[in-house]
Parts: sequence; structure tokens; C-alpha cells
Amino acid sequence: MADTVKDVIGRLLREFDLEKIVLENRLKDEWENLMGQALARQCRPYRVEETTLFLVVRNKAWRDELASNHDQLVNLVKKNTGYFKLQKIIFLDKES
Repeated sequence: MADTVKDVIGRLLREFDLEKIVLENRLKDEWENLMGQALARQCRPYRVEETTLFLVVRNKAWRDELASNHDQLVNLVKKNTGYFKLQKIIFLDKES
């Protein structure tokens, strides 16, 4: 059975370690659509390193709230992006 274009592109992204770059750009471009307007107003993606997503958070109160729901947020990002390598989110203060 012949590979689909999607299969070939996916294989190339993995082979050349480009999945992370594609994910970072998608998160930055589509954050509000992927996570919802309420959440998008409180944090934004900063970068991805292997299995970790770094989010810049509006303030300490939101950082604490998001951190207390870490696992649910990881699962939401995985579900909405298909990036199942994600295991951890690190929350950065907006001032950082």
C-alpha cells in the first residue's frame, strides 16, 4: 500500500527533527483556537523543548492555577495538537 502525502510529511518531520518547530509555530499561530479564548488571555506558548512546553503566564495567580491543573492542561494540548510526546509544562512569569 502506498504512503499518503501526510504519512511522508510526518516521517520527514520526525526524521529531520522538525516536529518541534512545526508545533511551536502552530501553537503560537493557533493558541486561541486550540485552547480557547479564556485560557489564551492568561498564557501564551513560548517554546517547546522535546517533551516540555514553556508557557508565559500573565501573573502569579494564574501560574498557580494552571500549575494546579498541570496534567489536565498537558492532556488538552496533546488532544488539540496531536503532539503526544508532551509530558510537562513549565510556567514562566510574564516578567521573565
